[in-house]
Amino acid sequence: LEDIRYSNSKLFNHFYSFASYKYDNELFMSGDDFLKAVLDKEHHEISPERTSPIVELSEADHMMILEEAPLRIKKASIFTSLGSQALISFPEYLFLVSIMSHPKSHLLKIFHMIDADGNRVLDKDEFELLGMFFSGVQFSSPHNTSLKVHFFKEDGTGILSAKAFVHFIDSLQS
Repeated sequence: LEDIRYSNSKLFNHFYSFASYKYDNELFMSGDDFLKAVLDKEHHEISPERTSPIVELSEADHMMILEEAPLRIKKASIFTSLGSQALISFPEYLFLVSIMSHPKSHLLKIFHMIDADGNRVLDKDEFELLGMFFSGVQFSSPHNTSLKVHFFKEDGTGILSAKAFVHFIDSLQS
C-alpha cells in the first residue's frame, strides 16, 4: 500500500483491492472498479486480494481519460457510462459510498449549508468542503478526477447546481 495517509484504514484496503490505476503515486478506481467494490458482497470484513496489476498512467493517459470523461457520461448512471475510463480517488470513493447511504433530504441540507453565498450552486472549493464533510478526509488533490472534471470542467471554473446534485444523487442511489 503506497499511500501512507490511509494505509491503516480498512476502507482504504478495500479501495486498494479494486483500484486499477496509479498516477503520480496516487491510486484511482475506474467506474467499473467502483461498481465492483460497491456491489462486492463477499468481502465485508476482509478486503479481497488484488487479482490484476495496477496500471501506471502517464501524463498523456491521465489527460486522455479526463478529456473523454465528460463525453462518455450519459444521464442515467455516471459510473456505468464511464466504465474503465474514469479516475475516482480514495476520498471520492468515501464520498460516493457515503452519498449512497444517506437520504437525499439530508444530502441537500448539507449542500445548502456548504453553499456559503446562498446562490444554490457549489463551486469547486465548496464541493471539496462537501466531500470532506462526507468522506472525513482531506478531499482536495493536486490531480483532477473524472468527477471534478464532470462537475467543474478541467480548469475548475464550473459550478454544481442543487438540481444537478439531486440528479447525481438519484443516479447514484438507483
